[in-house]
Amino acid sequence: MLDVFFYMHFSMSAMPNAKKRTFKVLSATTTLCLAILLMSYFFMDGSIRSVVVGWICAALSVCVFAAPLTIVWKVVKIKSVEFMPFPLSSLLTLCAMMWFAYGV
Repeated sequence: MLDVFFYMHFSMSAMPNAKKRTFKVLSATTTLCLAILLMSYFFMDGSIRSVVVGWICAALSVCVFAAPLTIVWKVVKIKSVEFMPFPLSSLLTLCAMMWFAYGV
């Protein structure tokens, strides 16, 4: 729920180009989550579904922890923190959605 508030606030205060990019990334994230959910539900049995979705969630969790490394590198390189870490926010949202789907 906090992510929804964050995206709403961002969409109200961001520049038009940032809004378009945010919408594209958010749409891609949602599409990927729905594709994984539907494919695992319709094309896999219960036990194999649990294993496959678990591995996908584990891989996304690794991405969540790897994403800040690129941001840290950029901060050190340009010596500025003026940019918003949107890839980190997107991966955290996707990871949370996948863990929720895995738990259901």
